[in-house]
Amino acid sequence: MSDVTLFHQALMKEYNKHAILRLVKEKGPVSCTEISRALNISRTTATVLANELCSSGLLKEIGYGESRGGRKPILFVFNPDYASVGSIELGATRMALALTDLNARVFAYDEGTIGEPDPGSLVEVLVTRMRSLLKQANIPEDQLLGLGVSVPGLVDSETGKLLKAVNLGWENVPLRSLLGQRLQVPIYILDKGDAGALGEKWFGAARQCDDFIYVTVGTGVGSGIISGGQLYRGARHAAGELGHITVVPNGPRCRCGNVGCVELYCSASAIARGAAAKSEPGSTLATKPDLTCRDVYEAALGGDKCAIEAFREAGTFLGVACVTLVHLFNPAMLVFGGGVAQAGELILEPVRAVLKDRLMRTPLYDVEVAKAGLGVNSGLIGAAAYVIQESLAPRRVVAGETQIMGNSLGLIGR
Repeated sequence: MSDVTLFHQALMKEYNKHAILRLVKEKGPVSCTEISRALNISRTTATVLANELCSSGLLKEIGYGESRGGRKPILFVFNPDYASVGSIELGATRMALALTDLNARVFAYDEGTIGEPDPGSLVEVLVTRMRSLLKQANIPEDQLLGLGVSVPGLVDSETGKLLKAVNLGWENVPLRSLLGQRLQVPIYILDKGDAGALGEKWFGAARQCDDFIYVTVGTGVGSGIISGGQLYRGARHAAGELGHITVVPNGPRCRCGNVGCVELYCSASAIARGAAAKSEPGSTLATKPDLTCRDVYEAALGGDKCAIEAFREAGTFLGVACVTLVHLFNPAMLVFGGGVAQAGELILEPVRAVLKDRLMRTPLYDVEVAKAGLGVNSGLIGAAAYVIQESLAPRRVVAGETQIMGNSLGLIGR
């Protein structure tokens, strides 16, 4: 048999196996007849490949479907326990780590605060905590399918380098390399906004929406864009830097180099500063020396007018930035996550008010404003989802060889 024939056979088998996996994961339980029809492959091919995937443990038989005149068909479902995925979300002040199954269901979790964000020291902390989770779950490190890491900054997705993270004070940090020297698993580094968008698309508030923008508001402000059901990352994978759109042309200089950035008016620290500046005698905030955004939130829940006004002002600036997003990308939804967004209507109501007042008067720009379904963990779940998504995608085949490159689920030869 020629190399070319072997090449095409390996390519088609790889493609069809991954296509079956994705179909069963999204639509299961399904029969071989349904697989055959959906993927336009022969029933024999569907049966052979489904049985191979069952033998490898990626699919499971769960019984029989209804007969339509012949034998009852065997039904297959995806096996989320086939492998485990590691996930890390880094913020400017908080870290979260998790282990998930292949449905991104968290079964082990850890979190902590970030002190001095020295890259080397922080990587050591992350590796120690991740290994502790693996030990608790009795999972050998080499059996981890991959590790997804969500970071607050600009990422070179090819090299895994964190190019610029304003709120961490990092530039050109080879994060994937640093982690890879200690953890012998595939590592994926992605922007926090992108990770949050994937999390909300797969498992959160936007599961039924193919065109939405995820907005994360916490220590920083960012966004991730889903267009046509796919993550939009731009020409150099740097799209979505909402926090550094100018909303006050003559405003103060931001650490990014721009002036009047959204982040200067909508972040957690901005809300705390705004509330401190507005606090009056009698306000519950007036006696607090080191005011935090949580202090402001709790005061607002108690009816403190200065605290409520601080959130209203932040939401107004955020709404102004979102008007630009909606006019540019025409999303069906804006999904708000991150720590500040957990304040709910305190910040979302003024966003809606600005959108109503400033968007072009046409139903074409009607947009739903929603709180993230995954709370503060959209990016954590999204980083795991990205590892799963990449692992289920068909891989590159090298002409003249039967080896499939980057076959992280180990489908070939099973």
